[in-house]
Amino acid sequence: MDADRLRILIVEDEAAHAEAIRRAFQNADLETEVELAGSLRDYRAAVAAGAPDLALVDLNLPDGRALEILSAPPESGAFPILIMTSYGNEQIVVEALKAGAFDYVVKSASAFAAMPRVVARALREWKLLQQRQQAERELRQSELRFRTVARLSSDFAYSCVRTEAGDYVVDWISESFYTLTGFDDAALREHRSWLFAVHPEDRQGFLELLQSLKPGHSATGELRMVARDGSIRRFAHWMECEAEPETPGGLRFYGAVRDVTEQRRGEVEKQRSTIESEPSLERESARGPMSGDADRLAGASVRDLKAPLRDIEECARRLAERCGERLEAEDAARLDRIRQAASQMERLIDGLLG
Repeated sequence: MDADRLRILIVEDEAAHAEAIRRAFQNADLETEVELAGSLRDYRAAVAAGAPDLALVDLNLPDGRALEILSAPPESGAFPILIMTSYGNEQIVVEALKAGAFDYVVKSASAFAAMPRVVARALREWKLLQQRQQAERELRQSELRFRTVARLSSDFAYSCVRTEAGDYVVDWISESFYTLTGFDDAALREHRSWLFAVHPEDRQGFLELLQSLKPGHSATGELRMVARDGSIRRFAHWMECEAEPETPGGLRFYGAVRDVTEQRRGEVEKQRSTIESEPSLERESARGPMSGDADRLAGASVRDLKAPLRDIEECARRLAERCGERLEAEDAARLDRIRQAASQMERLIDGLLG
């Protein structure tokens, strides 16, 4: 069969009806190959031999009802199925659509003659539906990749917006926040941001730093956090501010936070040590020839970490170019958010590991 020709499967036990539909396609401009089947058994055999582009199936057949071959929602099937019925009964129509029919046709001479136009419209709608599904799958995959990179690149990352009242509300945070602090999502929703976990002595300073940030500016610092069990740990943080007119406060903040408790503890212990430092020559000797390799490996690990982010940005860009006009406003906004967040996370990695 010519790959460019549409394969239409007509499942109809009334020979005159099937022939009328076949002639309509024969006389139309559509490049089609029409196959006839007279029962559900014949339908299953034809599909097993090769899925058609579309099936026109009579509701009542000698060995059962067309509802038996439907799957809901319609897009979960391999191809669209249009149900044909001799009666325009509303209850029958609702039943067929709920069962997974892509559309329905009430049989008549004029309906048979118009069948090529009905099929062409159904195939256009089916194609748009498939493209939207693909766009949604790629969008979900991009979100998953971003969350994974965010989890790997820092101990936790977040995104928050400023409200008109001047409060800060988190709309995304990586799962590792809960692991590090012991708090759950209910606590975060109650307080609206993770600032409740910041040590009371450090909270005001962190808020002042947030309030001082302007769009396009970034800041770094350290703070202590009090976990649910009362333990205190020290974190380095990196933040960046962006203008976002769509939010009430007009500002969005991206941030990454890294646990430096053990690092700072080691520095304190080193300062307390009374052992004199080695001469610089001895230190260089102690480092040995492998130190340069270690530096190169560290640089390579940073590049490896940023590679998935670039992949996310590229995937999101292609998705926007290919399906942007067909995406609903909410999905398009989410896609744009992913691109922005991936770019922000790349800068966060540079800030934390640079």
